[in-house]
Amino acid sequence: LHSFPTRRSSDLHYHNIKQRCFFANLLQQINALLLENKARQTLDLAKQTLPEILESAEKNGTTDTLIYYARKIFNACGNNYINTKQYKDGIDYMDSIGNHPLIREHCPHELLSFKAGLNQLYGNNPEAVRLAEDYLQLPVCTSANDFIRQAEIISGVYMYSGNNLPKAIQILEKAIDVY
Repeated sequence: LHSFPTRRSSDLHYHNIKQRCFFANLLQQINALLLENKARQTLDLAKQTLPEILESAEKNGTTDTLIYYARKIFNACGNNYINTKQYKDGIDYMDSIGNHPLIREHCPHELLSFKAGLNQLYGNNPEAVRLAEDYLQLPVCTSANDFIRQAEIISGVYMYSGNNLPKAIQILEKAIDVY
């Protein structure tokens, strides 16, 4: 007897491929906007896309594909909130999505580093340092490229909000070792 994929499993496979292409296309658009220095349009598209990823995770379960695109698009959001100096809006946005299971479980490094950085830039130094401390309790980020950016943000928090130059340097040295 031959085992053929059921209609349901082939439908799921097709859905996963379609989903991957859809989010890859959106990420390509976001990256193109970034290259053109169109921060506002980048942020708008990223903020539109991330809820679609979260909704898909709720409907179909969290997949490696969704985690990958959530991280990439979350990074685009965080960087653009910083680059456009929309610190309070960024904090509010991070708070609004931060309790979603996909973000909480698979993007804690991104969430805590951007929230810490945004709070530091907004002038809420005690909260920035608290979030940086929470970030340092996490296992080291597995993506060297992402860890470099996160270390830059967290070290800035210790440098400017915590007045702790030795800790800021220690974080950057660890990032260099990982990279």
